Amino acid sequence: LWHAPEHRIVRLWGEQGRVFTGWFQQWLFGAIHSISGLRYIRLISLAGWAGSTCIFYFTLSRTGLSSWTRYVTVAYFASAFFALVFIGWAVCVEAFVPAALSLIAGVLLFEKRLIPVAIVLGIAALFFYQTFYPFVLLPFYCLFLERKDGKLSRKMIGGLVYFFLGLVIYYILFKLSLKPLGFGVIPRTAISPDPLDRLGFFFSYPMNQAFNAFVFFDTGSVVSQLIFPVLVAAWVLFEMLYRKGKWPVKLRYILGMFAWWMLGYLPMLVSSESSGPYRSMPVLGIMVFLMMADLVQSLIREGAGKQMMSLVIPAVLLAWGGLVYYAWLAHPLRGEYHAIRREVSTRYNSRVKEVIVVRAGENGFLPRYGVRHYHDEIGLPSTFKEWTPEPLVKQLVYEQTGSREQAAALNVVSYLTVGDIPNKKDTTRDDVLFIDAHTLF
Repeated sequence: LWHAPEHRIVRLWGEQGRVFTGWFQQWLFGAIHSISGLRYIRLISLAGWAGSTCIFYFTLSRTGLSSWTRYVTVAYFASAFFALVFIGWAVCVEAFVPAALSLIAGVLLFEKRLIPVAIVLGIAALFFYQTFYPFVLLPFYCLFLERKDGKLSRKMIGGLVYFFLGLVIYYILFKLSLKPLGFGVIPRTAISPDPLDRLGFFFSYPMNQAFNAFVFFDTGSVVSQLIFPVLVAAWVLFEMLYRKGKWPVKLRYILGMFAWWMLGYLPMLVSSESSGPYRSMPVLGIMVFLMMADLVQSLIREGAGKQMMSLVIPAVLLAWGGLVYYAWLAHPLRGEYHAIRREVSTRYNSRVKEVIVVRAGENGFLPRYGVRHYHDEIGLPSTFKEWTPEPLVKQLVYEQTGSREQAAALNVVSYLTVGDIPNKKDTTRDDVLFIDAHTLF
């Protein structure tokens, strides 16, 4: 929001291969002039995700999966942590667009209709947000899941060919566009040269969280660490011991499922980053959840009990998602914002030339709100990040004074602790506004 008039947003995203997001956000954030206006951006995201949920349901309805599996998975799609982050973070407002484009492209390829249009939609999705592109494969994955013979049909092979064709075209266009658009090359877009390292990463954090179904935040807890190996072992044993068929066919199916899951995480799997936040896991999470939902529904007898579960499970998922959004995102972040704004509005004056901010700790919300942070997305004070204080304070001063020049002239520095401040006497000067986020909430 602060940098929108400087037209820096396009470069920020363009260098990450998301130039369509850059153009979209440059226009969107440039259209508002106050922090209160961000609520309208989040409302756009909310409406977009509601539409994407409908498209997701339409996509699953084109497959042969049971209605029980479809209903439960759609509820999961609407309430998963990645959706909460994409709605709660105004800077992720574009996320529903590549999700919808990739889902539509997948249906078109699956039904062999308008294939050139489908490829273009997929490439456009990549230029918005690469994470969602594997949704193109979702109908083909559902077909593999439904058949359970471990074979790649001609239709699946065709879908995979078009999937990789879109990736190749996108990567070429991205590299060719850097110089004409004036973008630099950043390490974040580098492809990892170490496949074994990427496989090790994949089978640690991402798969662990996918099998947790985004229920447990703390990946370091014993329960969270056990969920993945226990559920995987239970699934493999079920397939090998109880599913009808010859064991080579069962083994082929199990290995094939792991291959599909890797494809669902491919944009992050080939990169050099190993953070794996929730916003990078929508496709992988959905694929794993579909497998678990399909397995559960096959174990439940038809009847009133199964119908009741088709209502109870979605209700629990939606309620949990709503609670997480409120308790870990909206409520503490709103409190943090009002605390910072109150400090600036009551203590800033025209004599202030410098603002010293001591940033909140990672678990800064714990004393007042009782929530611990998880990764950089849930329960984390925004002022923990070193890039937050300067634009936040300047935007608040700008809104208070009406002078962008006066706000831009401020020297805003931040430290993680009070002990990091080189000269603590500076905090008491008349021309300095000192804000200690540790003491605010």
